[in-house]
Amino acid sequence: MCGIVGVIGSPKAYEKTIESLNRLEYRGYDSAGIGVKDGHKIEIRKDIGYVNNVFTHDMPLLKGQMAIGHTRWATQGEVTKENAHPHIDCTGQIAIVHNGVIDNYQALLESLQESDGKHNIRSQCDSEIIAHLLEWTALPLRDAMFVVAEQLVGQFAVVAISSHDDELVAMRRGNPLILGLADKCTYIASDPVAFPDEVKSIVFIGDNELVEIHPTSFTLYDLDTCKVIVRKPEPYTPSVIEKTGTGYRMETEMKQQPTVIRAIANSDKDLYMRLAFKIARAQNVILIGCGSSRHAALAGRVAISQIAQKFTEVLVASELEEFGESINNQTMIIALSQSGETADVIRAVQFARQQGAPVISLINALNSSLSRISNDVLPLYCGNEISVAATKSFTAQMCSLFLLSYAMDCNYEKGVAELKNLADILDQQLIDIPKSIEAVIDQLKDQEHMYYLGRGVNYPLACEGALKMKEIAYIHAESFSSGELKHGAIALIEKGTPVLGVCPADKFYVDTMANLQEAKARGAIIIGVSDKKDKVYDYWLPIPTVTPLFYSVVATVPLHMLAYFISISNGINPDRPRNLAKSVTVK
Repeated sequence: MCGIVGVIGSPKAYEKTIESLNRLEYRGYDSAGIGVKDGHKIEIRKDIGYVNNVFTHDMPLLKGQMAIGHTRWATQGEVTKENAHPHIDCTGQIAIVHNGVIDNYQALLESLQESDGKHNIRSQCDSEIIAHLLEWTALPLRDAMFVVAEQLVGQFAVVAISSHDDELVAMRRGNPLILGLADKCTYIASDPVAFPDEVKSIVFIGDNELVEIHPTSFTLYDLDTCKVIVRKPEPYTPSVIEKTGTGYRMETEMKQQPTVIRAIANSDKDLYMRLAFKIARAQNVILIGCGSSRHAALAGRVAISQIAQKFTEVLVASELEEFGESINNQTMIIALSQSGETADVIRAVQFARQQGAPVISLINALNSSLSRISNDVLPLYCGNEISVAATKSFTAQMCSLFLLSYAMDCNYEKGVAELKNLADILDQQLIDIPKSIEAVIDQLKDQEHMYYLGRGVNYPLACEGALKMKEIAYIHAESFSSGELKHGAIALIEKGTPVLGVCPADKFYVDTMANLQEAKARGAIIIGVSDKKDKVYDYWLPIPTVTPLFYSVVATVPLHMLAYFISISNGINPDRPRNLAKSVTVK
């Protein structure tokens, strides 16, 4: 989940590293640090906090043409300055930044201390062992990295510098690394979003590979065989990261949803039809995802059933291996991931491929690790999604699955027309909905508990709304299928408990309203998300009337915005919720 970056060949390596870390901060913001090689010494600057708080404008610049940087999401060890990266060896001549988890850290530490008890371990991090192992080899940096890679069990992306060597050396196993090539310098990072405008081409480092980097050249190696790998750079267009309104990325990304839906509507018909045919032919279909992606899969499951008359199953990605005996070459896996780097999804897909199952992945970040292990990839057309809370990618995943459903029914053009109409509706809804939310913010912002109800395609929306309220507003929120309220959950309802119902005027409207009335009879405060006003609501968040399946999309807007405005009202940065990061790249 951490962000790592390296720069070589620029006299402004320190400044460029800070710029890249700011772009990577969505991957972690517990602490940040930079190591710069100046002559034959390495200067380290690191601390807890956001990048701009660690590296202030009044600090003296660190000089040198080679630098590495890190922005941390803590996995092992507390959030302290000592645990921040870069980590150095005992001599201060080797520095590393690391993303991942070293599973055999404790065994390596014990072995190292037994063989050479002089090593002074300063932090609680598994990452630090890498620097000391590199020192222990007493080899040039590239050769040392080969030796250390053989000893590491787990997943990692590592970038290292040495005061004795004139190159950056990086390696990866499981976690992403990408080279960015400019005219006079070279970058390496966890995500190409870190690269500035001067980068014109990129090289994706493959799994289990090492790269030796010089200012204007690089050499790739296989970590197991040490043999050179030849890979041509790919053209690269720098990412544009725009902001609007308050400056929060989440607001910007919510407002981009109509544009994303239109992009899906105008996408490759042949690709959709080809994938629809594959799904229709499969004996079993399983959709997998984590968090919001799983909620989108649940909504997609309803669409595939209703439109294409195909029964599918949805599993949390980390649970797929439990059903291994049922997975074979007649099972189609549909994997959902914004980043394409989600560890649980990648592991599940690798397992499915071992079982012979074909995989279609819905991914926003093309050329990601997930894309390389999938049989087919369906792009989400979201552009950069930087805010930790998924908004436009969630909508894109649902709409892509809806369009796939229409394609499976040989009614692709109808699906396109529905999406284009939906995008026009969202344009106006995004303007109108904040006004209706204002009244409910004061009622909810100080609550400790909240419950969400929905049924059919609206149940995944209840799950999604509750997730957003938890992750960015820090209010304990739980979701239930409205039909399950009486089967235990109603015991939680007491006077003043907020209950939000996703209850548009569809075939479940009467039943859901009955459940809300039962909750109100026990003192609940009722918030209705519906296109039909009712006296049972204490607060009404109106949505437009649309084709029943697409209520899931128009209901998404008020659910996301409600959590967003409560977050801001409580002084929380919705882009950087505590303990979370955008891309979960560790197990």
